[in-house]
Amino acid sequence: MSLNSRAMKYIPTSNKKGRQVAMGFAVEAGELEAISCAQISDILCDGNRSFVGVITRTPHDVTPAGAYEDYSEDDMISIRLHEAIKAANIGSYQALYLLNDGELEEVNEELVNDYAELLATYKPDIIYTYSPLDVSHEHIVSLKALLEALSRVEGYKPEHIYAVNYDGEGGLLDKDDLVYLDIDSRYDVIESMISIYVSLNEVDASIVPCDTAIDLTRYMVNKHLDLQQLAISLLDKAKSRVLENLK
Repeated sequence: MSLNSRAMKYIPTSNKKGRQVAMGFAVEAGELEAISCAQISDILCDGNRSFVGVITRTPHDVTPAGAYEDYSEDDMISIRLHEAIKAANIGSYQALYLLNDGELEEVNEELVNDYAELLATYKPDIIYTYSPLDVSHEHIVSLKALLEALSRVEGYKPEHIYAVNYDGEGGLLDKDDLVYLDIDSRYDVIESMISIYVSLNEVDASIVPCDTAIDLTRYMVNKHLDLQQLAISLLDKAKSRVLENLK
């Protein structure tokens, strides 16, 4: 098994390798740094940690605006990818993968194979992905594909799968269901990576580092997880708490 023919791999010259490996699986450039910032910032100060980033989709519909208003859409795509590479350099990623998939309308075999290949290659101790309560359809497709890929990698199970609350949905949940990611101690590093994405700021799509997640490994049975049932359970708990407060 190998990655699709469109995939690209970038290795920063300052790449760090360590005993503990984390991987972030994001749909778009920029989202990777938002959901994985807690781990990326730590590797710079810990010789035993490393990070591998995966951007699934080629940037598209990137609107030229502000300082970029005279650029073409193709130029903007190139700029967004170069920003991702700059962030990888600042964060000293072990590697950055650009899978260059199209729109994620549904889980497909190529996407699952790509994710499975990367999981089998690095066997990360920690995985960063999206919350099952995320409102983005493409984020959920990515999450589903990742869980399917995970089930296919024999002899491997990560210690943690942090489903990060990218759209602030963590505010709905009970504290016992949340993991609080440490982004305060290295905020200057995080800000350096996130501020690279000038082209996102030009269209008022500034990146916000995510600080809470759901650890999916708590709810998995033999590497399998019913995402729909998990979402129902989490929302039912939130509903009960709200109704109790309203009495």
